[in-house]
Amino acid sequence: MPRHISANIALLVLLLVGNSVCLGQDTSLATYYQKFNQIKKRTGILLGMNIQGNWNDDKTKKSLHYMEIGIFRRVDYYNRHGAGTFGAYLSEEMSFGKKNIYGTKAGVFLHAFIDLGMSIVYYTDFKRGNFKLRPEMGIGILGVRIVAGFNVPTINNKAFPELRRKNAQVTIQGTIPWKTKKLTERGKLLHDLFKN
Repeated sequence: MPRHISANIALLVLLLVGNSVCLGQDTSLATYYQKFNQIKKRTGILLGMNIQGNWNDDKTKKSLHYMEIGIFRRVDYYNRHGAGTFGAYLSEEMSFGKKNIYGTKAGVFLHAFIDLGMSIVYYTDFKRGNFKLRPEMGIGILGVRIVAGFNVPTINNKAFPELRRKNAQVTIQGTIPWKTKKLTERGKLLHDLFKN
């Protein structure tokens, strides 16, 4: 091995070891990590907008536009690398037009910039009903999500012509917390979310 390469490796090892020894002596470092290692549980109101259409770009059927309102609970995990969020919500999607369509929805999501979620929705116009499963993927930062989802039809899909071919949905959700609680230690995701 050439002499200058081995000298550079030795210098790098010396700097890394020296840096960790110096940081180990610094009492303010514990305060620094405590500042960033926090867990906060938030409860509040969820507001959203949804556009429901067809991935195949079916021009014969117009897309449906929904407003969304509901309640949420989420747990934000902060550390020196950023923030991650796990949450659940109950909401109502509402589309007003020639025919009003309402969708009662329950969902969960997990994100640290990349958002993965799953929701179940029961749509009705008070004459017919249609139940859909919706896996979702997109981006999310703390209380904001922008996701695209695929509507998986289950029951009575053919009986509801307005929703029969609506297999895609883009969702934008934002949350307004009214209650925040700081948790002292991290547990399992569901435990952190639902414990008092």
